[in-house]
Amino acid sequence: MRTPGGKRRVPESEIRRLRGEVQGNRQRVLAIYGRVSSHEQKAKGDLDRQVAHIRTVMAGQGFDRIIAVTDVASGLSDRRKGLLRLMELARRGEITDVAVTYEDRLTRFGFGFLARYFASHGVRLHVVEGQEDRKPLQEELVDDLLAIVASFAGKLYGLGATRRPGNWCRQ
Repeated sequence: MRTPGGKRRVPESEIRRLRGEVQGNRQRVLAIYGRVSSHEQKAKGDLDRQVAHIRTVMAGQGFDRIIAVTDVASGLSDRRKGLLRLMELARRGEITDVAVTYEDRLTRFGFGFLARYFASHGVRLHVVEGQEDRKPLQEELVDDLLAIVASFAGKLYGLGATRRPGNWCRQ
């Protein structure tokens, strides 16, 4: 493939193929990603149930190893330690598959971007629950709008703390 600047890019999988490296012996590693928005949800066991449900659905699909990566954070945050770890595991080729319950567990917005990111590293993304048991579109849009407002409000109030007189901790 040629870039707009005229440079050539070759997928890593093609280089491995040309070198004669066999990918059939590659160990299949599933990363289960679970996320809840609050510590209250985690305390109620929502996060553990999410991971257990994915484990049950994905069982028997021939994975050599399964790891769980979790976050207690907003789906809007791009600084989630678990998500960043998941992306790093994919980049290093340490996982072959990622499974989530719903798309919004991975991210509130930009699911397609993350799906392309994982695919570019040879990682297959599994969404174990379909659209049939989802909220109506109007309710999802209201939830998304509230999540955006809450995120901006949190940032706004966080910025206000840096401007208060006598607040020497944050510059």
